[in-house]
Amino acid sequence: MKTKREKIYRELVRATAQIDSSISGLEKCVLIVSVAYLNAKGIENQPKDNFGRTMFRILETKNEILKIVLPIVAKIIKDLPTKVYQEVVDLVNELDGSSVAMFIQQYLDTTFKRMYSGMTSSGNINDLLVKLANIKANDEILDPTCGIGGTLLAVVKNNPHQRIYGQDINSVCIAITEMILEINGSTDYHLFIGDTLSNPYYIQDENLKKFDVVITEPPFVSQFDKDLNKNDKYNRYSFGTVPLKKADWGFIMNAINSSKELSGRAIVLLPTGALFRGGSENEIRQNILKNDLFEAIISLPGGLLAGTAVPTSVLIFNHDKSPDQKNKILFVKVPKESLVQEGKGTKLTDESIEKIVTTIQSFKEIKNYSMILPNNQVSTKNMMVERYIKKTVYNFDNQKYYINLIDFYNGNTIALKNVSKIDRGYNMVSKNENPEGKYWIMKISDIDSKSINYDKM
Repeated sequence: MKTKREKIYRELVRATAQIDSSISGLEKCVLIVSVAYLNAKGIENQPKDNFGRTMFRILETKNEILKIVLPIVAKIIKDLPTKVYQEVVDLVNELDGSSVAMFIQQYLDTTFKRMYSGMTSSGNINDLLVKLANIKANDEILDPTCGIGGTLLAVVKNNPHQRIYGQDINSVCIAITEMILEINGSTDYHLFIGDTLSNPYYIQDENLKKFDVVITEPPFVSQFDKDLNKNDKYNRYSFGTVPLKKADWGFIMNAINSSKELSGRAIVLLPTGALFRGGSENEIRQNILKNDLFEAIISLPGGLLAGTAVPTSVLIFNHDKSPDQKNKILFVKVPKESLVQEGKGTKLTDESIEKIVTTIQSFKEIKNYSMILPNNQVSTKNMMVERYIKKTVYNFDNQKYYINLIDFYNGNTIALKNVSKIDRGYNMVSKNENPEGKYWIMKISDIDSKSINYDKM
């Protein structure tokens, strides 16, 4: 049975679908958030013909960021049927600030899927990252790729007076972020428009401002300006050369070097591929490991992010590791069983989030779930969690087989080529089979969920 909020969301999606198709999904969100913004200012139920003028009157004394929405609102209102406008207003009036933000995220994720994937992230993921940050009341927080502000909102939900900073290359996203933060009572936010990698605006006394916590979910597909590797005036890319087609470690180094040098932490959500790609990325991982900045790596199940099934991992970096964390990394493997269905997607259960956060904060090992390894036993060639947390018992043909992890980690293994012959791209058809042949041929049809049918081979 759908809740009242879910019914409102459904009706609001239907109403926005009636807005001119030349208006982008992100621009439609501007109208919705603008209605909620005026409501928060005590100006409700503005007639359509007066809405644009009212927005102008409210925003003409504001900063340049919010003025970005004025031409967008004017464009939408111009040809919008009064009936549709009023329907949107009535539906938005029934939502509180948090619900408006949640609708924007869900609307962009489900209606437009991959188009806005770099600008949004589920509230579930935002809550996880903020809880992992263990934020204190006086901490200053940065999200250098804030999109529509989901992570910053998760911070101010806990403390509206938290000093937060956000930057994003998309000006409309930043305008939406500012309105959403105001609607939800944020009192100390600082937002900037621009490319974080090439031109950070969080500057203090002509130097890069340093933060207690940096939380970021950078876009998964980003290019890196080759000149930045040698000519960044803030020396942020100090651990190695960032590949031009994969900016992941550029975002990571920016996060690390934007956190306080003696006490700061950085939490970054990235595709798991960033943990095993070779070349200069391996060199970067080696140098970060040498500086003992890795605190934890968390492998998340696939399907948590809208528009992509790419496996993701959370990387935690710490400039002030406790004595029992020194020269160690905690690996955490979150199982698929931690997911539940939500609408057309999936999310982590509250219990699984609590378990992840508790495991990180206590820095403890749990069988088949978390493992602590000394830095000298970690290979930067592959830092995937799955490399280190292994299933140790396998059932096959009604027998149990055990893996000796001590032998495994010490390299006491046998190469597969020494126990079997493997042909790649080999085509086998039934006429080539012969009982007197030299090799046994196994086909997919010879295998079921419990055993191998040797008699058919």
